[in-house]
Amino acid sequence: MPKDFIDMDDHELMVRISWYYYKEGLTQSQIAKKFNTNRMKVMKILEKALNKNVVEIKIKDPYVNLLSIEKELISKYGLEDAVVVPVHSNDKKDISRQLGLAASQYIQRIAKNGDVLGIGWGQAVSNTIRNLSLDHIDNFYIVSLSGGMLPLISDASFFSKYSSYFKILPAPLLVSNEKVAEDIYNEPEVRSIKNLWDLANHLIVGIGSMSSDATILKRGYLKDLHFASLKQKGAVGDILGQYFDEDGNIIDFETNERIISFDITKLKEKQNVIAVAGGENKTSAIRASIRAGYVKTLIVDENTAKALLSE
Repeated sequence: MPKDFIDMDDHELMVRISWYYYKEGLTQSQIAKKFNTNRMKVMKILEKALNKNVVEIKIKDPYVNLLSIEKELISKYGLEDAVVVPVHSNDKKDISRQLGLAASQYIQRIAKNGDVLGIGWGQAVSNTIRNLSLDHIDNFYIVSLSGGMLPLISDASFFSKYSSYFKILPAPLLVSNEKVAEDIYNEPEVRSIKNLWDLANHLIVGIGSMSSDATILKRGYLKDLHFASLKQKGAVGDILGQYFDEDGNIIDFETNERIISFDITKLKEKQNVIAVAGGENKTSAIRASIRAGYVKTLIVDENTAKALLSE
């Protein structure tokens, strides 16, 4: 039987109670009974033991490291928030699926009644939509931030379930010439969607790389010749089909005049732009987009996050 409170100094008391609680696994009520006191006093002593560094708690789990990486990303790049996804394989499709799942969970956590959610172009965003559920909110809108979205989301059960909430821009991502783009922007339905762009308080975008497996290439919107020319001009990646250099400056290119998309320079004015992007081939593009102020929250895989922190 341990000594009573009155027979021990504060330090000895903290050590003994901490030992019983953390090493022996006794409950606070059991400890209180041993020391002939109450649970509230035991709880306060345990709290004091932590504050005085008598007890040091270490969490041994791989996810703790991810939390540390998230904190470093936020600090280094001035982000509002970051989510780092553990890597289970190097398969790009698997990474994209994992990112989409994490992004959908993040959006479900922050979404509120009356929100206007803008969704961008790309495979990672498509995977986000596939996993998203917004049953807990109502009176919301989901608006596409570019043309060419329907093929990327129409096979998702989310789209059929919430189709009445969707406002899809009725156009491809790129059209044949500037005049066609101008005519599309003048359509009443498109003007209505552009008005919703101004109201969107959460924008979900993907970040494209300059690799041969870029979604914009696979979907046939850009030819290899265009891609090579963009690389020569210093492009490191794109958001919504708009290419930028390592400083985030928009590349002057002929497709800019015929793209049907939200102007990414206006992303800087938005409160919460969530980028869902991964794969180490996107490191330069992600870094540039953050530094340019296009991105406020980053959802990224572990390896890419480490690459972003290594420079």
